[in-house]
Amino acid sequence: MISLLKGKFEAASCSESIVLMSEGGVGYEVFVSKRFVEDQITGSQVSLWIHTHVKEDSLSLYGFESKDERDFFRILISVNGIGPKSAANILSTFDWELIVSWIKKGDSKSLTTLPKVGKKTAEMLVINLKDKFEKFETNQEAQMVADLDNSSPLFSVLRNLGFQSDEISEVSTKVDQTKPIEEQVRESLAMLR
Repeated sequence: MISLLKGKFEAASCSESIVLMSEGGVGYEVFVSKRFVEDQITGSQVSLWIHTHVKEDSLSLYGFESKDERDFFRILISVNGIGPKSAANILSTFDWELIVSWIKKGDSKSLTTLPKVGKKTAEMLVINLKDKFEKFETNQEAQMVADLDNSSPLFSVLRNLGFQSDEISEVSTKVDQTKPIEEQVRESLAMLR
């Protein structure tokens, strides 16, 4: 199984989001996001994390700029009704971290904006994947937590009590930061419970 591919970007078909990469005299056709295709220059060196999808009659390679994006793709195709091409199309349209945040919040309405995802599939995504992402922090959330951590002692108290970063950021905007920390924590706990 191919897991990582480093090579020269040879050509692309924007309509299908397929790129041709060459390495060691071998050319590989890889399905990628449209955003990836738009950012590349012919002849440049690229590195892609690969998901190898095997069917009875074909072997397809799906490429991703990060391991996290590839892992998200693999989780996405585990949902009944979402195949690799649908998942790749979804990731061409929306950033995977945004989709994770929608799933974590149970926001099936926003999920229906994904290509070929109706109300029923959106609800299935929330039901099947919410638990998988409960303790999963995206890079955006990690940065938000880092920013909050640097600016507020409230973060460390609430984090030590077991609350998630998205919950902490939500209440921290509603709490008066000029009050003593004990009062900030009391107010936060009242909102979180």
